[in-house]
Amino acid sequence: MKSNKNTKAENYNSELLDEMLQQITPEEQFQIDQKMLRAATIYDEMKAKGWDEITKLLSGSTIKLNKYLFLNE
Repeated sequence: MKSNKNTKAENYNSELLDEMLQQITPEEQFQIDQKMLRAATIYDEMKAKGWDEITKLLSGSTIKLNKYLFLNE
């Protein structure tokens, strides 16, 4: 079965998005970047260990992954 999922990042421009992103402080951006890096690292480790069921559940959804990883933060 051929997947229609786009695997290449596309450039997206939006004035509204740009305006919202300008309101994020450097400290907030740093915290966001660190959380996303942790989430990606954990995801890669889980995948490498063969924990496919969990990675499939969380695959493609950073919101689900972040809720799962940072629920008690």
